[in-house]
Amino acid sequence: MQTPPLEPHVAACAPTDPPLTSYDEEHLVTYWRLLDAAADGADWKEVARIALHI
Repeated sequence: MQTPPLEPHVAACAPTDPPLTSYDEEHLVTYWRLLDAAADGADWKEVARIALHI
């Protein structure tokens, strides 16, 4: 597996397949950011703006 990009484009709807997909591998950094934000009790409006670019 290659190093995932730091700012990948976030799709409107992520894949729902049970195994990890190439989309999941590309978005590992985004998933980590979401988990860190949840652990820190972050404001989700800010998280959406920063991590998901929405």
